[in-house]
Amino acid sequence: MSGSSGGGVLYALAVGVWMTVFGVVVATDFRGSAHRLHAISLRSAAFGGPFSRRAGVGFVRVLAGVFALLGPVLLVEGVLQVSRGETHVVGDAPRPPLPFLLLVLAAMALAAWSYWRRRGWLRREWAGGVTRRRIATVVVTGCFAGFAAGLGLGLPLLSVTSWALGAGAGLYLLVAGRTER
Repeated sequence: MSGSSGGGVLYALAVGVWMTVFGVVVATDFRGSAHRLHAISLRSAAFGGPFSRRAGVGFVRVLAGVFALLGPVLLVEGVLQVSRGETHVVGDAPRPPLPFLLLVLAAMALAAWSYWRRRGWLRREWAGGVTRRRIATVVVTGCFAGFAAGLGLGLPLLSVTSWALGAGAGLYLLVAGRTER
């Protein structure tokens, strides 16, 4: 990541923190989060195939352990870049080409549809009726738009902040939501 733009440093810091927290929470099965993530993946359209039924909660926990190990590496790399002054933390980035932006928008629209469809996990969280969970579902959904807007406008701070807020709200839903085993 050496010599990358300010968005790369922000990305390394945000992803490093998220990977570490997510990895530790799921690998230790904090409040049943590994079981819940496994149940969500079984209901997911992308992961509902025959392999997902063979890969149990143990596989989810091992995979999360990899996240817990790689997260601090990214975090330290980002901190070292900032401390050495190799890059600035906030700044403008070049706008991506239009086909790439359209692909990102299509992927986010597909993800939002998948999460809000009848069996989607955000719709289930919304139906739970608890105000904090409903706020978290709105934050996750709104962050899709914020991330795409940051990419389209060439603002890495907006993209990374939206991603981090959405990831944090999603992690809250994973830990604080209903445990479905």
